[in-house]
Amino acid sequence: MLKFILSLYFSFITITSFAQEINYKKQVQNVISSKLNDEQKVDSLFSIAIKFYKKEPDVSLKIADQFYEIAESNKYSNGLGSFWYLKSRIEERQGNINIAKDFNYKAIGLLKDSTKLSAAYSFQSWIFRRLSLKEKSIEYGIKGVEIAEALNNYNLIYNAYNNIAALYVGERDYVLARKYHLLCSKYAKLSGNKSKIAANLGNLGIVSLREKKYDEAIAYHKQSLKVFKELKDSSEIAFVYNDLGATYSQKGDQVNGIKYLRESIRLREKMKESNELAYTYNYLGEAYNYAGNFKEAEKWIKKALAFAVEINNTKQNFEALESVSNFYASNKKLDSAYKYLNLYKTFGDSLRKIDNALAINELTTRFETEKKDQEIKLLSKDKELQKAEIKNKNYLLLFIGFIAIAIISIGLFIIYKRKANEKLNLQKEIIKQQDLATKAVLEAEEKERRRISGDLHDGVGQMLSASLLNLNHFIASVKDKLSASEEEKAKTTISLVTESYDEMRSVSHQMMPNALLKSGLSTAIREFLNKIESDDLKINLSINGLNQRLDEQTETVMYRIVQECVNNIIKHANANQITIQINKDAEAISCTIEDNGLGFDKTISVKGVGLSNIESRISFLKGEVEIDSALGKGTLVSIYIPLNSD
Repeated sequence: MLKFILSLYFSFITITSFAQEINYKKQVQNVISSKLNDEQKVDSLFSIAIKFYKKEPDVSLKIADQFYEIAESNKYSNGLGSFWYLKSRIEERQGNINIAKDFNYKAIGLLKDSTKLSAAYSFQSWIFRRLSLKEKSIEYGIKGVEIAEALNNYNLIYNAYNNIAALYVGERDYVLARKYHLLCSKYAKLSGNKSKIAANLGNLGIVSLREKKYDEAIAYHKQSLKVFKELKDSSEIAFVYNDLGATYSQKGDQVNGIKYLRESIRLREKMKESNELAYTYNYLGEAYNYAGNFKEAEKWIKKALAFAVEINNTKQNFEALESVSNFYASNKKLDSAYKYLNLYKTFGDSLRKIDNALAINELTTRFETEKKDQEIKLLSKDKELQKAEIKNKNYLLLFIGFIAIAIISIGLFIIYKRKANEKLNLQKEIIKQQDLATKAVLEAEEKERRRISGDLHDGVGQMLSASLLNLNHFIASVKDKLSASEEEKAKTTISLVTESYDEMRSVSHQMMPNALLKSGLSTAIREFLNKIESDDLKINLSINGLNQRLDEQTETVMYRIVQECVNNIIKHANANQITIQINKDAEAISCTIEDNGLGFDKTISVKGVGLSNIESRISFLKGEVEIDSALGKGTLVSIYIPLNSD
């Protein structure tokens, strides 16, 4: 019986698919055999193809190939633009963001129909937002709005404002995001498009979520879900489930959060919609983390990272690395947190290289599309000028050529300037993110040192102190009963406990010296060196200009650098003399640390962890370090740190 039911089910699916194929083929054949001219046929076939691009992309591409041939043979620019726009939408649905961007560039260069051109500009704005290119997204979004408003087309105006609102959500400017989404509400209602009305409710829910207004966000999402269920739009239902799950999770209701997120994943995997899956995987991992299920949390957060890499989505990849690092940090797995934080920083560095490649690709694509567009214009002009005089024709062609060269030159210059500004802004942002990441690592390290120091002093120290007190009291109470050898062993035991207590205090103070916290850098360095100096190691210290306290970060970094250098000298240099000079003026603080030890060959020595730590700390303060050493001639470390760098 079960086999029979399954057989009927699959037969129904096959018949339905076959019927859909017959239906679209019949529509296409009716257009091709109609009395419409070729340009009208291309536009009609595009209208059919665009209906299939979400659920049946293969069908959409088959129709696109048919109208592309007609458009190409007639040099119909608008038809060719429609082809590349359709291809771009299909690639974006499949997660191929960069390919979608390139295809849509071609569409923008070819489209003449204002309605389609506005849609293409708005879609390019959406793509740039996905690629984290804020200025480009705003630029193309505004172009889409301007054309849509000139046409008074409510659907297009909604799309354009929606892209701009989403961009401000990404920039955490929720006041402007809400303003534009409320504008979208107006145009969605004017258009009478239920899908847009529901989508905008969901977008307002996202803004409320970011503002931590969880109940308001849930109410918006449930209104949106109700409409999409009425429309039976599975793709949009998956979006709402994702946003509902994230909202419940952040509110603290992990049961509902996990339920909705898993349902979103089920729908998206069923429909093979890969472009948003990484976000949902990541939200699910965070929900499990909040619920205390760290095994499942690690599984889904890492899956989000792997999937973002697989579909080559820059924004999702960047955010997933940060999420993995935060997960390990919140669970006290500092080594793993530091590893992924470094990967996050490295990926940020690579964005600059990627952007350079995008710039070259963008310039090439624009030039090719402008060139192709110009060729089409010249062909059209050629037909109009066939009856004109040869002399006038030549003059006109020369004039057109001159204007084309001037336009291309000006366009290339403008593109170059814009890309240069974008590159500069991106570099500034990358440097800012690097500084924030380094600061987080250093603060985490110092915080951990303070915690360990406090635990040693307040925990182990108190226990050792109490043990020593009790031991002394006990031995004093039984002293008359002890033999000479037992009394000697008792004294040895007390000596060992006392030595352990002193060693613990030394380690605690070295981890986070009280002098640094209370008296400042100068006092802390002097106390540190006084504990190290001996008959075998002479230390000469000169400090000038440190009459006032520096900011806490600078003092901590300088202390750790001196501590690291001196420890390296003791461990490796076999030196008997160290000279340290620290000078501070209004502009900078400089430090030289010199020893008369073994030295090393800089050309073959491998940089160790200690030297890497020194360079990392100095780089964070925008400083410079130089190391001069040779075998048998000791080592000189010179450090320069500006005090007012931005």
